[in-house]
Amino acid sequence: MTDQQLLEQFQRMDESFQRMGDKFQGMGDKFQGMDNKIQGMDDKIQGMDNKIQGMDDKIQGMDDKFQGVDDKFQQITEQFQLVLNAVEQSELRTSQRITALERKTESQITRLELKIEHEVTQKIEALFDNYKLTHEKQWELERRMEKLERIVEELQNKTA
Repeated sequence: MTDQQLLEQFQRMDESFQRMGDKFQGMGDKFQGMDNKIQGMDDKIQGMDNKIQGMDDKIQGMDDKFQGVDDKFQQITEQFQLVLNAVEQSELRTSQRITALERKTESQITRLELKIEHEVTQKIEALFDNYKLTHEKQWELERRMEKLERIVEELQNKTA
């Protein structure tokens, strides 16, 4: 494998790592989107809390209606707790996915390092050994050629 081919292979590896970085950036954007949705839910819940407060002010002194509003507030609190639990579960699943992706990435990097160590390095060493052998053979042929040229020259001198 030539230096150019090795350089191209390393460039392809660099591009792969860049794509992985882009994917991690995409995951960050998704987390930001989730944060924005949660903030929107918080705003809606805040609006609901404001409406409930207004209702409490209007129905003060009316025990039957106050109890109904209190029951509704309890339902909203339970729904909020359900939403909060769902968000926590989603966060846990997302964290587990990130951990799994990190492990997978580490595993792939390790496999790539092993492949480079065992395959690429051996091929480079084989190419170098082949280059040395070719060079030695060329040198030997050059010496034999010089010897033959001297013999031919001597024979020409004798016949002349």
